[in-house]
Parts: sequence; C-alpha cells; structure tokens
Amino acid sequence: MINFAQGEMAVTTTFIAWLLVFTGMPLIFVFFLTLIIAFIFGIVLDRGVLHWFDGKPDFVKFMVVIGLLLI
Repeated sequence: MINFAQGEMAVTTTFIAWLLVFTGMPLIFVFFLTLIIAFIFGIVLDRGVLHWFDGKPDFVKFMVVIGLLLI
C-alpha cells in the first residue's frame, strides 16, 4: 500500500527540526534528534492507526492514508 501521507510526515519532521534549530541546539544534535522523532512518529502511526486496518480491503486502507494526508 502506498502511503500518500509520507510527504506530510516529512514536512512535519522538517518543521520540528526547524523549531529545534531556533532553540539554539547544535545542528548535529538537531539532526539526530529529528531522526529519532521521525522514527517514533512513523512507528506510532503504523502501529496506532494503520495496524487496525490489516486484513481490510485495499480501498479501506487507501481511504485511511488519504485521510492521514488531509489531517
């Protein structure tokens, strides 16, 4: 299944990195912290939302990821 919300997930983590840079943290620390946050965000999204739709028809999964795109 293609995750249509992947671009928005990237924008969200980039925004988090941007906010962390303006707090005065060193860039290398911001880089690794953002990677960790993106990883956790992806796991939570997969296990918290997409996991509930395993075994459902592909159209249902498609509509879920489109809904995530809109959120």
